[in-house]
Amino acid sequence: MRLNEAKEILKNNGYRVINEREINLNNLVKDIFELLTSFGISATDDEVKRLMWSYINSGRKPENATAEDILEFDIDNDPDTIIDYTGDFVDYIKKGQYKTDSVDESVQMNEAKEILKNNGYMCESKQNEVVLLDTDSSKYTLEDVRDWKEDDSIEEDSEEYWDAVNDMIDLEIEDFKTDAAFDFDLGECLVMATAGLWNGYRDGAGIRTITSGQDILNCLSKDCDKCRVVLNENGLVMYGYHHDGTNVYTFYKLNNNGVEYWEKHEDDYNESKILQNLIRGKMVKKITKDMIGY
Repeated sequence: MRLNEAKEILKNNGYRVINEREINLNNLVKDIFELLTSFGISATDDEVKRLMWSYINSGRKPENATAEDILEFDIDNDPDTIIDYTGDFVDYIKKGQYKTDSVDESVQMNEAKEILKNNGYMCESKQNEVVLLDTDSSKYTLEDVRDWKEDDSIEEDSEEYWDAVNDMIDLEIEDFKTDAAFDFDLGECLVMATAGLWNGYRDGAGIRTITSGQDILNCLSKDCDKCRVVLNENGLVMYGYHHDGTNVYTFYKLNNNGVEYWEKHEDDYNESKILQNLIRGKMVKKITKDMIGY
């Protein structure tokens, strides 16, 4: 199983692949060469690069494509294909045999998770996820904008369209900050953070006093241009998106024993050890719907 296949399997089964770059051409090229080699087909670096750029220039997006998608695109251009294919490979692609894998689904899932883990990715289930805030402008449709402005004459991608989208996002953020929709008076919380950087992941943790949605957003690093706050299997989680990847912040509320322990040790030199003791001593708890008045 190749990396892009692993991503696709997990996404189709309700998982979010975290810190995935928008386009990972290197992995896609590697998958193409592996697939061609498995059928005894030779291709040069130049041919594969030409094929990739031809695919992109056609208006297709490679971020969600597999090696099979790219090669099928080339085969559809017969007789002007960039690569010389064998008959059995053309049959394999045209009959969609790669889409009918008979391997047990649970085995596939476990293999996919392992491949992603080994390639520096994180993944988590989106099942039963509750979205509390999402500042991604792409979630809005033209119909949303026209309903918001009560104006059916607005055109998509117009200046008026984007002004309305930005107004809607600003209103959502303001409601979140001021607890208009939720009650984020959580008190002392342990915040576990994983930063997705260009050179890998960096982990960190700290205690933050959370009394409002503003306190949650204050944990975002300055380079994040949009964010998403959810309740999922891990509790209260915030995703911050930036050009290098995704930062993930998970919030845990300190219980009474945790608050007492932190107040006693917050000035100690070894803060990381204190945070570890809070977790090991079960002095924190996952944040749930009822804790924020959902």
